[in-house]
Amino acid sequence: GKTVTLVNTLGGADLANYSITEQTTATANIEKASATVNATATNTSYSGATQSQTGASINGFITGDKITVSGLAVGTDAGTYVSNLTVSGEDRINYNINITNANLVIAKAILTYAADNSSFSVGTTPTPLSGTVSGFVNNESQSTATSGALTWTTPATSESSAGSYAIDGSGLNANNYSFSQAAGNATALTLTPAPAQSVSSVPPAPVVNAPPLPSDTSSASSAQLARNTPLFSLVFDIDTLFPTGARRVGNIVNNATQSTAPSATLVPTAPVVSDESLNERLTGSGSGAGGSAGGNSTNRFPSLAPGARPGNESREGDSQAQEELIAPALN
Repeated sequence: GKTVTLVNTLGGADLANYSITEQTTATANIEKASATVNATATNTSYSGATQSQTGASINGFITGDKITVSGLAVGTDAGTYVSNLTVSGEDRINYNINITNANLVIAKAILTYAADNSSFSVGTTPTPLSGTVSGFVNNESQSTATSGALTWTTPATSESSAGSYAIDGSGLNANNYSFSQAAGNATALTLTPAPAQSVSSVPPAPVVNAPPLPSDTSSASSAQLARNTPLFSLVFDIDTLFPTGARRVGNIVNNATQSTAPSATLVPTAPVVSDESLNERLTGSGSGAGGSAGGNSTNRFPSLAPGARPGNESREGDSQAQEELIAPALN
């Protein structure tokens, strides 16, 4: 039991008739009071300083009793710390105390990789890349709070097309920090179209369309038939080649000699004939394909004495005729 002090209160009309000895102390059995102590769960972030739980709630203690609560969780680095509450003091004995512990959780602070905006031309390798790391606390820095090598990477390559690409930071480790990418990293890299190449303008080579072979290819040379290359005939005024009065192997109209300015024009013509065939046409001699093609070549080109010049002979039956000297194929 526990000794207690008695406080007597006497009264009544006949109290004066008695001699009373008062008892001032006694021994008593007193049951303990019930009380609770609950630690407060606390969540915080790494700050570089020592942190503790915000406290504990106390219930059931009589005001004035001398009670001390201790054992709150305390921590500095990121992590989880569990409280270990105890109650002490002069009046602790008078209480049945229910204690509930709780955690102190210190989360890692966040470091942010922030890439520098970069621009490269399509076809080039996007390097070098750069950026910064921010979010250090308590005057800490990359060199004092992290390990590893900071690197910056992108999925873009020299084969990538124009557009925006991400640049991500990586490579660092830290006990008290976690890492994140800045929002702008997603489009920090820009690939622009490659500059236009300067190309000299070269005119295209002229295209010469050769006339089709005639339906009757008996007059075509074997070379022409083999190549079917563009051919031309040279039509010119024979007056420039022979004196006045000479027969013109050009345009002869009604057997009259015409004086025109010297001229020569390239025009598409029929296939080239052989030199032998041409000679037959001019002299009227020979036989075969050349002679047949010439027709009345003897009448139209009579033989002349050496040194003589052709006159202005007419061609019978023709009101207008034209002869062509066939030029060799232009190779």
